[in-house]
Amino acid sequence: MRRAPWLAAAIRSTIAIAVVSAASVAVSDEAMFPHWKGLSDFRAAWYSEHLRAMGEHALSDSAAGEHVRFLLLPSFQHPVSVRIDCDESCRLVAYQLSGFGGYEPGEISKRVDRRLSPDEARVFNDQLDAANLWSGQPENDAGLDGSQWIVEAQRPEGYVAWDVWSPVGPPFEAFIDLCRLMQRLAALDTKSAEHPQ
Repeated sequence: MRRAPWLAAAIRSTIAIAVVSAASVAVSDEAMFPHWKGLSDFRAAWYSEHLRAMGEHALSDSAAGEHVRFLLLPSFQHPVSVRIDCDESCRLVAYQLSGFGGYEPGEISKRVDRRLSPDEARVFNDQLDAANLWSGQPENDAGLDGSQWIVEAQRPEGYVAWDVWSPVGPPFEAFIDLCRLMQRLAALDTKSAEHPQ
């Protein structure tokens, strides 16, 4: 049976659109974390999907200064991102999505955009120093459920990222304190047994 010319053209167009769309997503995933060495394609796609739903961009695209972003992806709760950009002052931008961290991201359900007070900025910078992200991430076992805690930091000297599954106790105390502080400053509802406020 011979296909009508218009049908063959429609099929070719659909295939071309699908290929272009897939390529665009792949480029977007890679572009979201251009300096994160060793990040798997699976995780890059997972994290990028949620950050794109929030309208976020690669941290390395940020202007001069220091930038820290915490992405919280709980399997069965709402995803949250908190970004703090500091130069002469510190600005906080945070999002909560309507979906679930282990599934579809959903849409933006809450957004916070504000300047930190000088006292808040001082406390944040003190906790950032205590977390010592630039020393490298300790070993962390991954699990099936729970929460993924992703922290990226960008400063003139370079970029660092921690990717931690459900951190508990040593050697993650200062890291946990940094993430919880960023959540509190954003005043987003992220209550769970794993993330007490």
